[in-house]
Amino acid sequence: MVKSLRVRLQLWYALIVVAALCTFAAIVYGRAHREMQIRVEEQLTGAVTYFDAVLRTFPPALLERASAETENESDRLPPDHLLHGLEFRGSLSRELELHPRDRPFYVVWRRDGSLLVASDSETEQRFSDYEPPPFGEHVSFEHHRGEAFALLRGPLGTQIMVGKPVNHEFARLHGFAAHMGFVGSGILLIALVGGWFVSSRMVKPIAAISATAARLSAKNLGERIETKNLATELQPLGNVLNESLERLQQSFTQLTQFTADASHELRTPLAVLQSQLELAAARPRSVEEYQATLAKCLRATERMRSLVDGLLMLARADAGRLELTKHRLNLNLVAEEAVEQVRALGEQAGVAIVRDLPQEAVFAHGDVSLLTRVAANLLANAVQHSVRDSSVEISVRTKIDKATGQEVAVLTVADHGCGIPLEKQGQVFERFFRADPSRNRASGGNGLGLSICRSLVAAHGGKISFASTPGQQTEFTVQLPTC
Repeated sequence: MVKSLRVRLQLWYALIVVAALCTFAAIVYGRAHREMQIRVEEQLTGAVTYFDAVLRTFPPALLERASAETENESDRLPPDHLLHGLEFRGSLSRELELHPRDRPFYVVWRRDGSLLVASDSETEQRFSDYEPPPFGEHVSFEHHRGEAFALLRGPLGTQIMVGKPVNHEFARLHGFAAHMGFVGSGILLIALVGGWFVSSRMVKPIAAISATAARLSAKNLGERIETKNLATELQPLGNVLNESLERLQQSFTQLTQFTADASHELRTPLAVLQSQLELAAARPRSVEEYQATLAKCLRATERMRSLVDGLLMLARADAGRLELTKHRLNLNLVAEEAVEQVRALGEQAGVAIVRDLPQEAVFAHGDVSLLTRVAANLLANAVQHSVRDSSVEISVRTKIDKATGQEVAVLTVADHGCGIPLEKQGQVFERFFRADPSRNRASGGNGLGLSICRSLVAAHGGKISFASTPGQQTEFTVQLPTC
């Protein structure tokens, strides 16, 4: 099968042109054939009707003779007698001067089948032994071996036949058909050349799109397809490809940034490990000094483990391979467990954690450990961004989702800290994002907490959002399906 779009367009175009030309030629040829047949029949009808009128002027005795053999030469009816005053209409009168094989002819038989008169001796000899079938009272037509006949029953049972060869007529018609075939071939050739030119113009924008795509590389993702000059039908394709390229560029940029950030985050604890171990190995030290060095190394390895665990979890979430053990759970208990996990961090930072939990249980469907991690991450993040002697509130409730009209379980964590700057609010859920880089690094944060929360909530079929007022507060809201 031909795979070239240009060749396929050309083949379809040629097929359509050939079909159109053949249809047109068939219609014209059929029309010409019918017109020729009508003209011949009109000529023969006029002639046979005239013969009928002439014969009605003859004496009945002449028309009723039993046989022409009993006639005297003076009684025979010469052809000139019938032809006298006979004027064939149209081309039939002119055709009497053609070659004998192309001239019209006529024959008249008596009622008993004997020959009354013929147009010439050759015709008389040809039809002398012919026994005509009964003719009708109305003109009928027959076609036989390149000749057309008009048949009519005349007065006193006479039978009149007028005929003419039509071979030359059909020869002209066939010549006309051959001429149409020659002209049609020329038209087809012109159409094919024009179609090839048109198909070239049609696929040119596609070639330009392919060339643009071919120039793309990891270092050249900023090039876009020019859609302004594209055909209307190709503009949506160009826009879709440009949007795909934009997303690809963003993804590649994020991947590059992610790789750089991950390398930076891993390099810091590794540098701490290396420096502490080199310092410990430089000279003999006391037990207390070794213990302090080991504690610093342990904290560095813990930071690396936390970073690697976070990266692995995000990678599994991105690949859709996050393992969830879902069952019906009480979201109040999830909030309580998260508070217990973050209590020590809050006490150390001088931030009180306030619980606003309903007396009735709020049930959701999900993985207890992962949802607890979400709540704990949000609480830890709120504590780290709160000022001393402030508070962080965690609440649980149910509400009706305006978008779906269904009841959802809602977990909210709000702080009274520095808030998130407006220019950075669009980056909150990006990996390694820090609203305050110095504070997070000092406290050991790696910027993956909110990214992990978003991935885990999405895996549970929920939504996470936030609202922040710079300099005042930030509130994160998690919505989960109820059960």
